[in-house]
Amino acid sequence: MPAYSNAVPPSTIYPGDAVQVLTAADPTTVGFRSQRVAIGRRMSESLTPFVVDLDFNQAPGAYELDVTVSNSSDVPADYILAPNGAMTTTDASGAGNPKAEFVANAQIACWVSLFWKTAPANGGTTVTATIRR
Repeated sequence: MPAYSNAVPPSTIYPGDAVQVLTAADPTTVGFRSQRVAIGRRMSESLTPFVVDLDFNQAPGAYELDVTVSNSSDVPADYILAPNGAMTTTDASGAGNPKAEFVANAQIACWVSLFWKTAPANGGTTVTATIRR
């Protein structure tokens, strides 16, 4: 069984679907990996674009949450960093909590997972993460 927070088979998402992969109850510690998501592909699709949305409870300070993908299997060793997938900045310009978004338009992925490379510098930071197509 892969070392993920979900012990059951992963959710599969198709265009128009979304799944929450991190909740405020999940740790923001180095090495923690989110639930993984299987990216469903329709016959007419050559790419599997997806979006990662982060919603922090406060300004996180310095952090790095990596968007990792696998094209071969759902084994942690097969996951690699998605192109430009190191999420390190937030947008606090709007109302509400700081947010971040990663858009993978030209991605071909079968599996997606988030990985805490650097924990948020501000203690007490929590994050909710959603992967959508």
